[in-house]
Amino acid sequence: MNIVGILITTLPDVYPQVKPKIIAAGAEVHAISATGQIVATLEHENNSIIIDALTILQAIEGILNVAIVYQHSETNTG
Repeated sequence: MNIVGILITTLPDVYPQVKPKIIAAGAEVHAISATGQIVATLEHENNSIIIDALTILQAIEGILNVAIVYQHSETNTG
């Protein structure tokens, strides 16, 4: 399992419009600041899916930046 913590920066007034798109990209939203910063996570066993989700998030209108602030990977050895 791969877990990636991300900080998404948006324009403060567009959060209601981008939140459903963030969730649709596969991210779980944990917190939002009044200045438009969103704390979220992506979790998946496949790194390619996480990379694709990050690419989708970066392309959403109103999102200024997506920064990875944490990454954890576990391998199941059986």
